[in-house]
Amino acid sequence: MGYVHCVPARVLRMSHGLDNIVSGIVDVDGREIGFTTRGHIVKAVNKVYRGSAWKPSAGARVLLDGEMRADDLLVDHVEADEHDAGAPFSFSPHLDEIAALLPTHPPASKTLRVWRGESGTRVRFADIASRRDARGRVVEEIIHGRHCEDGWHLWRVGREGGRRVGEGIDAAVLTILARASGRGMLAGETAAEEDRRQQAEIREAARNRIAEAALPPDDDCPF
Repeated sequence: MGYVHCVPARVLRMSHGLDNIVSGIVDVDGREIGFTTRGHIVKAVNKVYRGSAWKPSAGARVLLDGEMRADDLLVDHVEADEHDAGAPFSFSPHLDEIAALLPTHPPASKTLRVWRGESGTRVRFADIASRRDARGRVVEEIIHGRHCEDGWHLWRVGREGGRRVGEGIDAAVLTILARASGRGMLAGETAAEEDRRQQAEIREAARNRIAEAALPPDDDCPF
C-alpha cells in the first residue's frame, strides 16, 4: 500500500521494549494490523511535534504515519487522535474546494497529508499556523481536519508539546486553508477577508437576535 499518513486507529495491544521500540496491534477501520515503531518511541511522538511527553497505551485512539507493508505497519510517527466528534463544524469556501480535491488527492503533498477511511477523510495540513499568545510569544500550531458527509471538523495541535489547543477557523488558519485549496497566498488573502466578513455578519445577526429578545413585547394599546 506504500506510505500512509494520518491513519486513525485504536491500540488494541502493545508492548514497550527495553530498547524503547513499541509494537502491538491496532484496529484500523475494523481491521487488526500489527505495528512496530521504526525507532525510539520518543522520536516517533516528536517527528511532527517537539517536546511531547505523551506515549501511546492500550485502548488509546491514535493517528499513525508510516510504511504500510503486506501484514503490518512500520510506524515513523504516532500521536494522540484529538478529534472531537461533538465539536462544532467549520465552514469556508476554502474547505469546499479542498473537499472537492480529496477523493483523488495523493497521500501527501506540499500542503496536505491525507487518509481516506471508512468513517471519513482525515487530513493534517503541512503548513504551520503561527500566532502570538497572551504573552506576545510566537506559537506554532499544526492544523488537523476530518471531512465526512456532514461537513468538516477542524482543530489545532500545538507544535510544542503536541496537545490540542483549539478548534475552528481564524485568520492564521484561513491563510493555510487558502493555500491548500490551490488559490495561492495572494488570492487566499482576499478570500480570507471575505470569510472574515461573512463570519462577522453571522456574529452581528446573532447579537441582534439577542438584543431583540431582551426588548419588551410590542403593545399597540393607546392607554
